[in-house]
Amino acid sequence: MTAIDSVIKTESSYEPSCIFFGNIQYETPEQELKDTFKLAGPFSVFRLKIDSKTEKPKGYGFCMYSDPDVASSALRNLKQHEVQGRKLKAAFASDNKIGNNLSTKDVLYRDPAEVIKTQAVSSTAGQQ
Repeated sequence: MTAIDSVIKTESSYEPSCIFFGNIQYETPEQELKDTFKLAGPFSVFRLKIDSKTEKPKGYGFCMYSDPDVASSALRNLKQHEVQGRKLKAAFASDNKIGNNLSTKDVLYRDPAEVIKTQAVSSTAGQQ
C-alpha cells in the first residue's frame, strides 16, 4: 500500500488539509515548488497537474499538508508568494461548481485521463 492509498483509506469525506496552488510558471522545477510549499510546514503529497497530450504542466497543483492548521498557514503565507516571477494563487481545494471541499480521492485521482505526478515528502529532518 502506498502513502497515498493509506491517506485515502483513513480520511473522511473531505480533505481540509489540501491547498490548491495556481499561477505556477510552466518551467518551474518541481523541486523548487516543493521547497516553496515546505516553507509553510510539512506536507505528505504534492501533485502537479500535467496535460496528458503535451505531457507539460498545466500551471496548477495540489499540496496536502500534515494537518488543517498547517494548510491554513500555507494559505495565509504562500498566497501571493512569488515563484519565478509569478505570484502564486492559493485556496483550499474545493469543487468550484458548488464550493464543497474535495475528498482526498478527488484531489489525487480526479482526472484519470491525465498523467498524475505525486511525491511523498518526509516531514522529518531537513525542514525549516
